Amino acid sequence: MRDQLLGGEVKDYDVATDATPDDIRQLFGPNRTLGVGAAFGVMIVRGPRGVDPIEVATFRCDADYSDGRRPDSVSFSSPQEDARRRDFTINGIFYDPVTDQLVDYVNGQQDLQDKIVRSIGDADKRLDEDKLRMLRAVRFAATFNFQLDEATARAISSRTEEIKLVSAERIGDELRRMMGKSSRLNAIQLLIDTRLMTVLLPEFDVDSDWPLSRGILSHLDSDRFSVTLAACIHPIGERTDDLQTVIRDLSARWRLSNEEIRETSQLVRAEGLLRTAHQLAWSKVQPVLAGDLAQETMRLAAAIAAATGETAGGIELCREKLLLPIAQLDPPPLLTGEDLIQLGVPRGPVYKSILNLVRDRQLDGEIGSLDEAASLARRIWEESTGE
Repeated sequence: MRDQLLGGEVKDYDVATDATPDDIRQLFGPNRTLGVGAAFGVMIVRGPRGVDPIEVATFRCDADYSDGRRPDSVSFSSPQEDARRRDFTINGIFYDPVTDQLVDYVNGQQDLQDKIVRSIGDADKRLDEDKLRMLRAVRFAATFNFQLDEATARAISSRTEEIKLVSAERIGDELRRMMGKSSRLNAIQLLIDTRLMTVLLPEFDVDSDWPLSRGILSHLDSDRFSVTLAACIHPIGERTDDLQTVIRDLSARWRLSNEEIRETSQLVRAEGLLRTAHQLAWSKVQPVLAGDLAQETMRLAAAIAAATGETAGGIELCREKLLLPIAQLDPPPLLTGEDLIQLGVPRGPVYKSILNLVRDRQLDGEIGSLDEAASLARRIWEESTGE
């Protein structure tokens, strides 16, 4: 209901009802219902082919949340009680399709109008029930460009360490949703203001790192999560030579996927090559521009250059190179492993070093034919064996 009232796209609908799970199963039949959370009054109802399933929840009130995530037990109740056990007022508005009326027991419409994210009832109690609500509050406020109400902001700031009780998967999911969008600047500023950032990214020095990260993000023409993350931690790399350790620690804290780790690691390693491309051998730059993250690395490098006031010589060169036909940007290697076999080079780890050296000379224009490549490979091999 919230998104519709804000004039946005409604991506899904959740249904709340006084019907119990047994009533719902009897109404729709066992083949169309799935009791994924029947103990909590939640059923999944399958629609016609091509229609997404609908989550149907029975009006309920919750007992204590011993694990800081789920209620120990629930009891079925009235719509008023169900609304009051939800997280924020803007998420507690019901719509009755029979009467075509909004049902608002928590003053959510007024908070939508005033652009405020406010906990329902006591903010400390709502956050005790589910620690992830701290991040959800930040995400909603950032996404909708709302303000956190004072009590909710104060409750978050007083318990930031408790976010560690939330699983890394849930933390990572919330951070992806808030940091991969145009609202990321608002989100990160709120994470800083509520002091959540000091727990989520303790390596980040707010006073010295945030001004540069904010500048980079304000120039960044990409909403890819790994690029945003690389932009955030770039200033840390100015103070340490071991950003890969930071990424490894983050992967455990936020449960990054293998692909996110690969992309972020590659981006922080490669962006500096593009910014200084006009000062480097082409063989150092070409693998980046021929790789799968070329465009994203360019966007990150350009944003860093703009934020720091660097000359754009390397960026301009790379942009020109990316306009080349693929046969020129990434020409086929002059030499392969099969060619080394024909030359009589024994198989082994030396193959990789020989092929890499030959490839570098090819890209730098020092050799241009198979004969020249074979001659160079033979010489490298002989030198490595002392012959």
